Formats: sequence, C-alpha cells, structure tokens
Amino acid sequence: MAQYQQLVNARAKQESLDTVPAIASNAYIQGLKVELATLQRQLQQASSDLGDRNPEIIKLQGAAQNAERKLQTEISNAARAIENDLNAARSRERELAAELARQKLEVQALNGKAVEYTALEREATSNREMLDKLFQRSREAALTRELQTTNIRVVDWADTPTSPVLPRKERNLVVGLFGGGGLALVLVFVLEAFNTRLRSPEDVKQHLRIPVVGVVPRVKQKKGSASLLPGQTVPAPFAEMLQAVRTNLVLTPELGKGHTLLVTSSEPSEGKTTSAANIAASLAGLKQRVLLIDADLRRRGLHEMFGKDQEPGLADVLTGKTSSIDLDQTHIPGLWLMTAGSPSGNPADLLATPRFAKLIENLRAHFDWIVLDSPPVLAVADPCVISRVASGVLLVVDCGRTPRHVATAAIERLEAVRAPLIGAMLNRVVLDGRGDSYLPYYHQSYKAYSWEDENSIRPPRLPPASPNSESA
Repeated sequence: MAQYQQLVNARAKQESLDTVPAIASNAYIQGLKVELATLQRQLQQASSDLGDRNPEIIKLQGAAQNAERKLQTEISNAARAIENDLNAARSRERELAAELARQKLEVQALNGKAVEYTALEREATSNREMLDKLFQRSREAALTRELQTTNIRVVDWADTPTSPVLPRKERNLVVGLFGGGGLALVLVFVLEAFNTRLRSPEDVKQHLRIPVVGVVPRVKQKKGSASLLPGQTVPAPFAEMLQAVRTNLVLTPELGKGHTLLVTSSEPSEGKTTSAANIAASLAGLKQRVLLIDADLRRRGLHEMFGKDQEPGLADVLTGKTSSIDLDQTHIPGLWLMTAGSPSGNPADLLATPRFAKLIENLRAHFDWIVLDSPPVLAVADPCVISRVASGVLLVVDCGRTPRHVATAAIERLEAVRAPLIGAMLNRVVLDGRGDSYLPYYHQSYKAYSWEDENSIRPPRLPPASPNSESA
C-alpha cells in the first residue's frame, strides 16, 4: 500500500517514476541506468572527437535511445506490477473479510444451538424428575390398595338361570322375518321405480310412443356358430316370432313402395346386424329376391356371418374402385349380399353422395326387397344419411338392456331428419321354462301351437309362393 501511495504521489508531482524507492531499488532498472549512463558518456566523448555525421556517433545515439526506451518500459512495468500487487491484495482482503463474516455466522449459529441444547437439557431433567415422582406415587397407590380392608360379605350364593336372558331367538326370528320381508318389498319397489330400461312391448309403446313391429327371443348359440339365421338349427319360438316380424314388415304401408328397409339401433351391441340378417333371410323364404347390404362401413360384420370376402363391396362401388356392382349369393336361396367393402376415410360423406342414392334406385329394379344394416344412431350420423333412401326404418331395442332415454334420443335424432320410422323390434326377449319372462302371456301358451316337440329346432317348411308374393 505504501509503495502504491509513493507511486501516486510521484505521478501527482509529475516526478520521474524511478524516484519511487521500490522502482529505484530494482536491480534490472539500475543496470539499465548504468548502461544508459555509459552510452551517454561514450556519446559525449565521441562527439568532441568526431563529427555529428560520423557513423560511430549515429550508432552510439541509436544505442542510447534504445537503452532509454528499455529503461522507461521497465519503469512502467514495475509501476504496473505495484498496481497489480495492490489489486491482488485488495481481492485477498475481500475474500478474507467474507470468510470472517461466514465464520462469525457459524459462531452465532453455534451459540444459538448451545442455548437450545441447554433448554432441552433442562426440560429433559425436569421430565425425568416428574417421571420418577409419578413412579413413586404409583407404587404408593398400589401398596395402599393392597392394605385396604373391605366390609363386603356373601349373603346368598347366586343360582344358575334355567334359560338365557340374551339372545331371544324367537323374538329375533320374528323381527328378522318381517323386517327382511318388508325391506325386500321396499327394495323391489325402489329398483322397479328407478329401472329405466325397456323390458316389454308395453314399455316401448308407453315411453317411445312408436309401434312394436315384433319381438325376437333370446337364443343361446352353439359354440363355433358365428350367426343365427333361419335355415340353420334355430329353436321353434325364434323362427315363429321372426316370421311374425316379417309379416308385420310386409304389411307395413310405408314399405309397400320401394321395399327398402333400414335396420339400426340406438347403441352398439343391441343385435341389429344379426336382426337385419335374419329379417333378410326370412323375407327370402317368401320366394322373394332379397338383397342384404352391409352399410355399416365402420364395423363390418355381415361378410363374416355369411363366410364371404369383405372386398369388393359397397365402399368400393361408391368410391369408383370397381365399375360393376359386386354381389354374392348366400347359401340361403333368394338372398344376395353386398359386403361393406374396403375401409374408407369418411363413411358419412361417402353415403351422402348422390351416387349412393342412385345405386339403391338401380338395385330396386332387380330385387323385391333391400335390407340395409347401418351403424347405431347415437354413435355416428350414418343412419340419418342412409334413411334418405329407405322406405322404412326399423329400430332394434335390446330387451332389458336399452335405457329409455337412450332409445328416446335415437328416435328424436331420426325424427329430426324426417326418417320414415315404422317402429321398433324388441330383441333378446327372455323366454324360459321357469316363468321368468318379459312376455309370460305369450310363452306360457306357446307349447300348444308349436310345430313339434319342445326340443325340435328344425324350421317349418313354407308353402310354395309366387315370386311377387308379399304375404307373410
């Protein structure tokens, strides 16, 4: 710090920096001064003997100037070194000050912890003394109880009762019987009040306000059977009720013109694809030329049911991938199938094209009936689009599963586009031998009118009919 102050004072007085003791005592600078003095002395001596333009004089002058520059450069470097040392010392001073502050904080923290430790130690000592006192009081109380005398004496020994006071089995049995029965009745009424599923034709007429075209019973399919179609091994009630549905469809006035039936449902998995296939097969049994079209371009299933290839089909015809109408004749006489075809980007847009309406119009000239299977109404907009070319729309309702509000929403959506809704078909109706049925008035007296015994599963032989017959 003193050397830097001397340097600052020399600069303030405009004195030569070599007057600063730290610079003046530099051995290298002293050597440069001696060298410069020697060159100046030689130059002065040569100037008196030789001329100013003598090469020796010029050489000595250059050497003296070079020595002078070296001397000034070294003096500047020494002054800069003093300044750098000062800056380094200040930086070190700041570091030491920061370290000192950190040490002070640690000391203060240790002091605080020492105070807290002292307080905890005093508290622990106090708690230990209190615990010792409590142990002593506890031992004194136990000893006092042992030393106490009692004035209790046995007056009369208790007799063993002949019957238990509790439990009272008879009373509990009566209360449980009546209470359980009452609770069961309340539960039944509550469940019945909150059950909003459609379970009978009366529910369909009352809540949906549309006619019931027919009912189809639930049938357990055999393992390995992909479909349940007339002409195969089907129970007699199934075939009989399906013929009743067919009769109602044939006699429906809306289907009298065009004979184009659209089969749909409110939600998926209500059996509308199987219902469409069975209705088409039943119509073919009237010696009619029937075409079944898989218009469900999103979840194709009819080709698997009849064991046909998926492509080409309806989507290929509408997109122009095939120039001809590809139809497959099924194993059922009089029934042809048009599969859904290859997957398409937007089925709703594809079905809304005029090409689809023109295709249905051309097919009507070659077939007596056209049955279309479509996606569920509430799932996509395809059924509303297909309903433009249909003579009638049949809504399949899964008995005991489809909620009222869901079916109502589907009907409202169809009515919004003015679809020709002809009614609903109640599917998967329970008909069993235990009386647990949604149609007890039907199946209790059905045995008297069955074709054969109860175990018969062969469909009846239909009488021959003319090709243009429309009777069921």
